[in-house]
Amino acid sequence: MPRGKCILFDRQMTLGGVFPLTPALGERGNNSQSSSVSNCADCAEARTASLPLPWGEGRGEGEEAIRTPVAPGFQVRLARTRTFTGHWSLVIGTCLLLALLPGCSSDKQTPEQRAEAAKTLFEQTTKNFHIPSAAAKGAEQVRLQEQAANAYQQLLKKFPDQADWAAQALRSLGNLRAAQTNLNEAVKFYAAVEQKYPQQEWEVLMALKSAADLLWDAGRRDEAKKFYGKVVQRFADTNQPAIVRTVVKGSKARLENGQ
Repeated sequence: MPRGKCILFDRQMTLGGVFPLTPALGERGNNSQSSSVSNCADCAEARTASLPLPWGEGRGEGEEAIRTPVAPGFQVRLARTRTFTGHWSLVIGTCLLLALLPGCSSDKQTPEQRAEAAKTLFEQTTKNFHIPSAAAKGAEQVRLQEQAANAYQQLLKKFPDQADWAAQALRSLGNLRAAQTNLNEAVKFYAAVEQKYPQQEWEVLMALKSAADLLWDAGRRDEAKKFYGKVVQRFADTNQPAIVRTVVKGSKARLENGQ
């Protein structure tokens, strides 16, 4: 298995599209920051257990959602009035998550510490908030989604230099807004992946395709074709891994035949 980033991505792999509506989960090997599409796609193909997540579904259906751990001896008292329970849960959950990051309060972190802190924040956000939100309902789902969104935004604010994790956070924000059927916001975040982190090729590919598919299904075909065109222009190299060629083939079909 190649060194570097391996994406466990959420795929509905047909010529029609890929809908990565849950977090862009990453793994790292030997602290490598490699972001090549080839390595990511090779890892993805090697993972036969990758999980397809169509609209409204999430990993771990039927499993108990994992909650943010609280440091020993630390107790939180929520406001008695139930009206404010959701708000305080959002604030407390995010604060606890940030407090648990290694060295996050220091302004003199080494590059390695910053990379590890960004990794921890991303992974804890997906584990404790984003993935459980896919199986939650009603107010609980909204609360978890907003906790996830707030933590992803904190990652982008604190660690914009950590391109690997920041790109994944941006795409995950797009996935959150797509799950909330907020199409314009979702497309904005997907587009920002390419604009801000163009070297993160796997994240760019998935973000462009996700934006195109959302717009296409919403009947905004002309806008969708712009994103499909970017996929074809950037990733049409015949030496690309099979999974990338499949995405390109589907994008071409939409551009040429409207299928």
